[in-house]
Amino acid sequence: MTRAEFERRRQIVRGALRDSIGADFLRLQVETQMHPLLVLQLASEALGAVYRDIACAHQHGGSCECGWRPDLEHDLALLKNAIADSETDAAAQDLRHAIPAGNA
Repeated sequence: MTRAEFERRRQIVRGALRDSIGADFLRLQVETQMHPLLVLQLASEALGAVYRDIACAHQHGGSCECGWRPDLEHDLALLKNAIADSETDAAAQDLRHAIPAGNA
């Protein structure tokens, strides 16, 4: 797979997950009237459960042949960095955070 094809697929997956998680977050927050941060915390717990299920399927000669072997410490660091990077990317795209280049 070429780098361009990999990036195209990555963007498709990122967009689809963001759309579905965002829609579920909004629906659940409205239905339950729970604090948004609590709903995000519960979403994180659900993601952890999904990680555990997938990791379990990949340990000890599981049926998947993708080659991934779970490493909780390493994987958690990657996931934490992804959250931090998404905030940095969002701030970079937000003009409220832009540094003026001069004045007109």
